[in-house]
Amino acid sequence: MERANNAMNAITAFKDRCDWLEPPSMTGTLSVLELSQAQAPSNQEHEKRVRAWGESVWKAWAVHHASVRKWCAGL
Repeated sequence: MERANNAMNAITAFKDRCDWLEPPSMTGTLSVLELSQAQAPSNQEHEKRVRAWGESVWKAWAVHHASVRKWCAGL
C-alpha cells in the first residue's frame, strides 16, 4: 500500500507536465468483478487473478507506454 501511495504522490507532483491519454477500449480484458476474493477458492487463486487483471490493464494501455516512460524519465 505504501508503494502505491508513494507512486500517486510522485505522479501528482508532475501531473501538470502530462498530456491526456485517451483510455483504451477494455473490451475483452478482465474486470474487477472477476477479482472478488469471495469468488476465488483460495488466496493463491485470488492473487493469480489480481496479477492477471494487472497484466490485462497493462496490455490494454500499451499504446501509451512510450508516453508514460517519457514522463517517468523526467522525474
